[in-house]
Amino acid sequence: EIMGETILQEEAPALQSAIRVLGKRAAKCPGGIIQHCMPTLIPGLVKAFNHNHADVRKAVVFCLVDIYRIIGDKLSPYLSDLSPSQLKLVTIYINRAN
Repeated sequence: EIMGETILQEEAPALQSAIRVLGKRAAKCPGGIIQHCMPTLIPGLVKAFNHNHADVRKAVVFCLVDIYRIIGDKLSPYLSDLSPSQLKLVTIYINRAN
């Protein structure tokens, strides 16, 4: 919910920073906590993935990769709202990270 509000209210640099912090914090959390938060986090990240600034979209990709490193394929069902090209981009970066 907070992420969704941030996306609607913040300018690109602040939003990009918030997403980067989210990714780095997620990387330090246990998988169970991340999974519990997914229904709240993912809708905001999907909205941010459609932002008009490329740096915000790039931050979303790296955040999703950070989350994937923790919960693995359990992230997949939450990515159903991404476009095929967005999903392909995330998949490429996940494969590069492994």
